[in-house]
Amino acid sequence: MTLILAFALNLPAQPAAPLPPTTDGTPAREDALYRRLLWQAWETPGPGEAVAGSTLAAHPDIWRARPVRCGGVILGDPAPCRVQVLFESHGHAPADASRACEALVVDSASGDRVVALFLEPGPSPAAHGRIEFTGLFWKVAAWKNRRGEPVSAPYVIARTWTLASPREPENPAFLMLAVPGGIVVASLLIGFLASRRQRAWNDWIPSDN
Repeated sequence: MTLILAFALNLPAQPAAPLPPTTDGTPAREDALYRRLLWQAWETPGPGEAVAGSTLAAHPDIWRARPVRCGGVILGDPAPCRVQVLFESHGHAPADASRACEALVVDSASGDRVVALFLEPGPSPAAHGRIEFTGLFWKVAAWKNRRGEPVSAPYVIARTWTLASPREPENPAFLMLAVPGGIVVASLLIGFLASRRQRAWNDWIPSDN
């Protein structure tokens, strides 16, 4: 049935090798699949395919354990991982995983959200800067926010992130003339977006319980 659905939606079929079981809609707690993906993410999974968070959430069985490309803005700040990052002895493993962090990444255009575990945090983005990353989709993780409300999002395990390349202006001369007014508009827009992102983060940040 999964293969038929994948063909109909033009999506990749499941990997040939059987995967350890995992359950969607549950908290991000270590399991056998997570441990396998941790290794594969560290060893660089490949270029990956651009996939929206909503697609991962709608078809988790099809995208499970596959490299995916995601991007967006980090809501709030990266936080210490709630799921254990533990590498058993292996020649290519990091000496420790103390820098590993979790982040909630939102695509400003679509509103799609993805929780990402980064084994090595990338360069700090400028204010509200967009990041991009390739990782392995684990499952749809669920938790309660600070209001006690249930929320969920796709969970992707990645080695690191990169900064999205800024677009070059099509007409530099016009841009120079528009700079004074543009700075004012941009400042107001950045303030509005920052306020909206903070409200969104409050709706998604996990409870301390």
